[in-house]
Parts: sequence; structure tokens; C-alpha cells
Amino acid sequence: MTEDYFVFFASCMPVYGRNGITICDTQYGEIHWFPHDLQPLIESIDKRIPIIEMKKKFSDSDDGLEQFLDHFSNKKLGFYTKNPNVFPKLSMDWYHPSKVTNAIIDFDTCSTHKIEHIIDALDHLLCPHIQIRYFQQVNKESIIDQLISVKGSSVNSIDIVLTHPGNLSIDDLKTIYASYSQINSFTLFNAEDDRIVDDVPFLLSYMKREITNEKSCGLITENHFSSNIKLFTESIDFNNCLNRKVSIDRTGAIKNCPSMETSYGTVPTTNLLDVIDLVLNNPVTKIKKTEIQECDSCEYRMVCTDCRAYVDNPADIYSKPLKCGYNPVTTEWADWSTNTLKEKAIKFYQLDNSN
Repeated sequence: MTEDYFVFFASCMPVYGRNGITICDTQYGEIHWFPHDLQPLIESIDKRIPIIEMKKKFSDSDDGLEQFLDHFSNKKLGFYTKNPNVFPKLSMDWYHPSKVTNAIIDFDTCSTHKIEHIIDALDHLLCPHIQIRYFQQVNKESIIDQLISVKGSSVNSIDIVLTHPGNLSIDDLKTIYASYSQINSFTLFNAEDDRIVDDVPFLLSYMKREITNEKSCGLITENHFSSNIKLFTESIDFNNCLNRKVSIDRTGAIKNCPSMETSYGTVPTTNLLDVIDLVLNNPVTKIKKTEIQECDSCEYRMVCTDCRAYVDNPADIYSKPLKCGYNPVTTEWADWSTNTLKEKAIKFYQLDNSN
């Protein structure tokens, strides 16, 4: 080794759990897991301790130290250098210019709220992203007509969830996209199999999972993790699911999340702009991962979107997300829905196997 230091790339940030460690690569969206035994070494690298000092600290495994550093280098997590001071760490401050950063709008066969009223309000709030969920069968013409109000608005990213895709073909989805290039993805549930379709200009996912209403929300699996700087920094000081979010459930109720009980009025009787401060200042939007039971000792806490709608103990808003089957003590995953310790909460929320 001719260099004096080994330094993690600024975009690669360690997160220490009770018995596991992740290095979150927020540039390439990758998550690297390591056992807890490596914490002293990873902490030393993160603190930018000179290699010669690390050799003294880990004198029993000098060859092992070089192997680990080379491993981190080969994984493109860090690099050797003589001058670490010219490579500053990233700021962990989170900032977004929009008052609302994302919104969920739900519809079913009984919905009477008009999307144009909602989009108009979101445009005033400079909201850039919306997710629209259809809990009923809908055709391409209806979707195209409904999205007219999006044109010229602040919304530049749209995710569409279809729980009853019916006869909607890939060509139909392409036609919808041709009218609204802001569409980022289509997710079709109740499908014959799980698959992702390539060769389309948007993300297209088919899921076997059956979804009929908002109770499907809050599922936490490794497939739901997202390693990016926005989520990472937002997770430090805010609830990374509810911060600056507003939702309109299928009845038109204005909520923090469609799965939550608290309502601030109903569209269009209530003007969204009149109650938005109440929505955004709900204390639940400030509950961060380090304040949540088990999440506070989980190595995935900075890349995992939290859920406060369904929790292990409905009487304790700081309890673990109900639909998470990860155990940070054993570092193992299990089926949350068959966990006997969660039975009371599952019954309380009236969830079934499809949720």
C-alpha cells in the first residue's frame, strides 16, 4: 500500500445496526450488507483514520485489513488516497423547494371527487409527483381524460397503480404514455404472474398480489428498499413516508395517508389549500427512524420507507411497522403475517392475507 488513507466515496454511507451494517451507495442505488464484526473497521474508515494507525489497531489481522480494503475498493465503495481532505463528505441536510413533494390520489367505483380540483391545488403547492391508484376497472380513455389537468401543472412524475387492469393491454398503456410523458410507471396487480416488462419507455410491473383497497399499504421487504440521497437525508430528521405528503382517499377524504384515520375534510367541500398546513404539521410526519422501536437498531433504516398507518402496537405510534418481517437482532427475514406476536394488531386493523 503506497497510499496513506482509504476513504469511502461520499455517496457511500455506513449505517450501523444492532447486528448488521449496511453501506448505502446513494449514487448507484446499491445496498451492501456486512456483519457486525466489521463495525470497528468500517467506523475507522469512516472517521478517516490513517491506514498505518488501522494496522496498529487491527494488528492481529494485518493481511485481513488489506483484503478488506481491497474488497471495498473492488466494490467501488471507496478508494486509496494520500489527501482525504480534498474529498469532503456530503451534506446531510435535506431540502426541497416544494411545500408538498408527493401526493396519493385514490379512486374506486363510488368515488365522486374530481382530479382537476386536486391537481389545481397541488400545482399551487408545487407538488412534483403524484401516485394515482384505481381500485376499480378503468379503461384507457378514462385515464387519458382524467389526466388532462396534469398538463401545464407542476406535476412532472406520475405513478399509476391499477388493481383491476381488465383488458388494458401494453399497447393501451403506451397510448396513455404517449399523451402524458410525465408517467414514470404503471403497476398492475392481480396479474397472472410477477414480471417486469422491458422495451417500454416507462417502468411496467405486473404483480400476482391481490389488492382491493388502501389496506395493502405499508408492506416492507428488501424489494421496497431504495438507496438514494433524498431518502437517506430525509430519513434523518423526518418521517420518510409522510413528510410533505398529502393524500386523497377513495371517498375524497384529505389525509396524511389513505390508510390513516385522521381526515381534514373532504374534496371538494373542503379546499385542500385551506387545510394543507394541518396535514403537513401533524406530529406523525416528524417521527424519524431513530425514534421507532426496532427501526432504531436496524441497519436498513435509512433506505426503508416507514409506515405509521399499520404498527405492531396500535396504541403506540412509535412501535415497529406491522408489515415488516425483519429482525435486526437475528438479521433474518420472516413472514410478518404469520407472526403470532402480530395477531392482535392484524385483527385490530382488520387485515387479511391479501393485505
